Amino acid sequence: MFSVKELKRQIGYQLGLHHKKDALYRSIPVNDKMWELVLKRSFEKMGAKVEYDYNSHRKDYDLKTCNIRISCKSGRLRKYNGDECYIISSHRLGRFPQLSEKISFLKKKEFDVYYSLSLIEQIDKKNGNIIFKYRLVTIPYDFFKWSQKNWKKRSKVLKYKTHKFNAEIRKSMSDQLWLMIPTKHIKNFKDYEYEVRK
Repeated sequence: MFSVKELKRQIGYQLGLHHKKDALYRSIPVNDKMWELVLKRSFEKMGAKVEYDYNSHRKDYDLKTCNIRISCKSGRLRKYNGDECYIISSHRLGRFPQLSEKISFLKKKEFDVYYSLSLIEQIDKKNGNIIFKYRLVTIPYDFFKWSQKNWKKRSKVLKYKTHKFNAEIRKSMSDQLWLMIPTKHIKNFKDYEYEVRK
């Protein structure tokens, strides 16, 4: 296994390298593929072997290390139904025409944990400097429990509600699954802040 504390430190270091002076993309926030590479490099700096393919379009996990299958997501922090939530886009479920098929797929454990990095604030200062504020959250896939009775159809959106999280399947986006998790239910997080000077 690996040290979670050391991993968070390494992630902070790698994010800092992205935003350091003279770095090519320092004024662009880390997201998507860049986040996958930050996480991969962070594990490797700890001496872990990482299974990762930059060009992969696999539908389960993004990288695997220490026998843990990880889905990397660049999330958002937004209000949803009155709660401050982490919002994460997940599986595309268009290949399953029936709701029962979608649920059967979601109940399969295709990966073990989400590692989500959200840009929670970007401050463009008058002097030209930019402040980036990130939040890292880790959410075990077992956190999500799926039941057919919790789904309600609203126009072209299927909505799912429990006391721990909400979800939507949006027809207009190839039946993309979106997860909305209230921040009060997530205890494992880490904030990072960087200032890019003009």
